[in-house]
Amino acid sequence: MKKILCIICILLCIGCTQTKPEKIKTSNGKSKTYQFFKNFDIECYYISFFDRNVSKNDDTKIIMARDKEKYYYEIDGESRRVIIQKDNIKYTLNYNNKTYSKTESSIEDYTKGIIPKDIDKLKTEGYEKGKEKVYGNYYEYEKYKNENENSIYYFSNDKLKYIKYENALRSVMLKFNETKKKYDKTIFDISSDFTEITY
Repeated sequence: MKKILCIICILLCIGCTQTKPEKIKTSNGKSKTYQFFKNFDIECYYISFFDRNVSKNDDTKIIMARDKEKYYYEIDGESRRVIIQKDNIKYTLNYNNKTYSKTESSIEDYTKGIIPKDIDKLKTEGYEKGKEKVYGNYYEYEKYKNENENSIYYFSNDKLKYIKYENALRSVMLKFNETKKKYDKTIFDISSDFTEITY
């Protein structure tokens, strides 16, 4: 009986460890990443994460939203900072003192490497898959490469858990929280309670 239990334990351990990566040349719509994003509207979305760049228990929330040519980016942790981009103006809001500044700027897309830009291309795009340990647990991953950039999506069964984006300059790890098709579009407005700061 003890031998049988030992064999079962060994088999379970082997099944949970990191596996040798497998290259998928053409996914044919079967990748977990495509299945997650296939109904995602890249012109209008709301998606939120928890920051995992420092600690697995960090409750700093990151929100990214878009309504056509309007973009919203929020970091809500020890302090709350919001960036709204619309009409070639970038508004930076400070919620601690209820002020904002604005500068002329082209759009900076904070979702780069996080949200796929071409869902149709993703349907057939090749990728690498395997199993990898993240914060003490093993997850299935799918890695997409674009020149010197990697986007890695971690799944527990079919549920998206983490997204990691890395390039030559930085690495970002986010824990997926939620996505919404319907959300309050007033997030793109500057509240009248805020005072503009000019430099």
